[in-house]
Amino acid sequence: TSADLRMDLFGGFPNSTNGVTEGLARLRTATVRMDWDRTSVVVGQDAPFFSPLSPTSVASLGYPAFSYAGNLWTWIPQVRLERQVSFANSNSLTFQGGFLDPLSGEPSVSEFYRVPQAGEKSRQPAYATRLAWSHGAADHALTLGLGGYYSRQNYGMGRTVDAWAGTADWSVPLGNRLGLTGEFYRGRALGGLGGGTGRSVLFSEPVANPYSSLLGLNTIGGWTQLKFKATEAVEFNAAYGEDNPFSNDLSHFASAYG
Repeated sequence: TSADLRMDLFGGFPNSTNGVTEGLARLRTATVRMDWDRTSVVVGQDAPFFSPLSPTSVASLGYPAFSYAGNLWTWIPQVRLERQVSFANSNSLTFQGGFLDPLSGEPSVSEFYRVPQAGEKSRQPAYATRLAWSHGAADHALTLGLGGYYSRQNYGMGRTVDAWAGTADWSVPLGNRLGLTGEFYRGRALGGLGGGTGRSVLFSEPVANPYSSLLGLNTIGGWTQLKFKATEAVEFNAAYGEDNPFSNDLSHFASAYG
């Protein structure tokens, strides 16, 4: 059994009298792991296990590189089960499945009080799974993964949308010094995960208008990175990422209001 806690000082400042003197620490991840020989249970707040990678960059501090530009990354409360099956010739399969907080990307209503988001108003968690194949030693393995995600979002007054994503990830060693990593996704209403540039749905009118209709925003994106490791302490990275909401969705309402 093990535990891990990571925090930073990117929590901002409260919108209150003398709030500039009350800088907030921010929780990034906090997990507890229970590990057996081939099975693990993980509980806490962590990166989305169905989209587990992020680019390497010393220029990224408060948020992972390519956040809202092809990298699904949001740190999410979750519980997951992992099972690894090993085969001959250094091959293995990893099965992961679990439940997550169905975040939808809406800004907090209050600085001081926790208000349910649209995903949480659906009264059910998000569901996700991932299957990965690996070949080789753990520190230099070829790994290919496929994942899936689903959650229900409820914006009130009978307005609901099904959020989903299909994901792929890869880590490919190219000799002793080169490596290629990346991720790809296609989905809808993924603002809570950083997809759709942080937007899950589009409204025809203000959300408070009971006659407004909504549309789940479809998006596609991903990133890839080529790494050259010159020494143990020096590496060079070249990467590209993009998140691309569907233009047909963006123009579906003459004047989209979100």
